[in-house]
Amino acid sequence: MPVVLVNGKAVKTTLIKNWIQLERKWKDRDKVKIVFPMNLYVDRLDETKPFPAAIMYGPVAMASNVISTYPTDFVNEKNVSSNLSLINNRPLNYAVKNHPDLILRPYYQYAINEPYVLYFDPAVKNVIPKKNWILTGNWQRAKGPYFTNDKEGSVSADFTGKGIVIYLSSFQNSGIVKVEIDGKEAERVNTYTSKTGDAELVKTYNNLTPGKHTLKVSVTGEKDPQSKNTFLNISKFEVIE
Repeated sequence: MPVVLVNGKAVKTTLIKNWIQLERKWKDRDKVKIVFPMNLYVDRLDETKPFPAAIMYGPVAMASNVISTYPTDFVNEKNVSSNLSLINNRPLNYAVKNHPDLILRPYYQYAINEPYVLYFDPAVKNVIPKKNWILTGNWQRAKGPYFTNDKEGSVSADFTGKGIVIYLSSFQNSGIVKVEIDGKEAERVNTYTSKTGDAELVKTYNNLTPGKHTLKVSVTGEKDPQSKNTFLNISKFEVIE
């Protein structure tokens, strides 16, 4: 926790919902100084759960580049720096010893639209990175899923495993979408919901032959009679090993 000094002397503070609170009778010309512990450490999103968690350097959130395999095994909570080595002439840039293709650096050093991983969670290690998706047609994204109603709209991805889980989102304007695995139609899914807002729709396809496969989800132009449109809304794909 940061140390707060008033007029050069450390004072007692209270941490309330990530805000440091200091109550005192203030005087003109009082000087406040905050000293942050500048070292690498793990910061949990929820203190009652081990993950998701971020790596911090003092107040700076660190992030890694995105690689094909989700990085979860390089975080040593008891000694975060043990698996990291500082890169010369690149401030706050660390090479990861057991992942040579990973670089850990401040999240603010990433360019606009450059993918990065900020929170690490082994529970999502099998999620296919969005950079590996192949999108055709006109797609958009707000704060939630990617979506399209383009008649040529589709998303595909290669994966290695024995199954795949598709996380769709249902809206009042969602349509019927086609799921194909290895070029063969697996199912047509009615993603419409009468509820206001969105609802998660999870489809699981397992018992595939272990190995490499290709998934494709596409707009059909068909819809439920009550739906207002034919949108396809997709959140993520998770591989079953």
